[in-house]
Amino acid sequence: MESVEGVATRPVKIKDFKRDPKRKARRTREERSEEIRQNLIQAGARIVGRYGYEKASVARITAKARVALGTFYRHFRSRQEFFDQLLPAMGDRLMLFIRSRVDAAAVGAEREEQRLKAYFAFMEEHPWYHRLLNESEVMAPKAHAIYLEQMAAGLVRSFKRSQRRGELAAFDESELRTLAYIVMASRVYLATQWGGYKEKNRTPPEDVLQTYTKFIQRALFV
Repeated sequence: MESVEGVATRPVKIKDFKRDPKRKARRTREERSEEIRQNLIQAGARIVGRYGYEKASVARITAKARVALGTFYRHFRSRQEFFDQLLPAMGDRLMLFIRSRVDAAAVGAEREEQRLKAYFAFMEEHPWYHRLLNESEVMAPKAHAIYLEQMAAGLVRSFKRSQRRGELAAFDESELRTLAYIVMASRVYLATQWGGYKEKNRTPPEDVLQTYTKFIQRALFV
């Protein structure tokens, strides 16, 4: 789903301090707990991106997050449970990032081009992301399946909005899921060509983006 790229947290409830209206409200225990959990997710993603799942020990993850080992196990029952939640959580962040970079007024192939550019912008900021994704199929298959579903569902929702605007008229609603996987595969393999976890990811040259846009325009929006 083009929904995100982060995990939603509960809204902050700010109390009315009569003596000092500028005084900041104290965070609740739940809010502090969620912040720690998110720090562990971010740290874990970076550790997996650098060392791979096999060498991403709880000790390395907690050291990166600057928390005690016991803190990890208050949030996750095991390392595998953590891995099973890691990729979907980062997928949420990716989708939120893409949404923030796409012009709400953009339509058709232009919108898809903006999504691709946003995808690469995210990869530039998170060069370890594709190792996290690629190794998950073997090391965290549950997370991998959830991630693919959330990405596809987001694109399907977007395609349905396109159809309500009169676009994608050549396709039935039952075909949108297949289209979503075709677009997802295009992004992943272009990212494989133009970046990698051992080097800084980079946005493809303009001619590559133009070729992608031409393909999307002729394949989907004719």
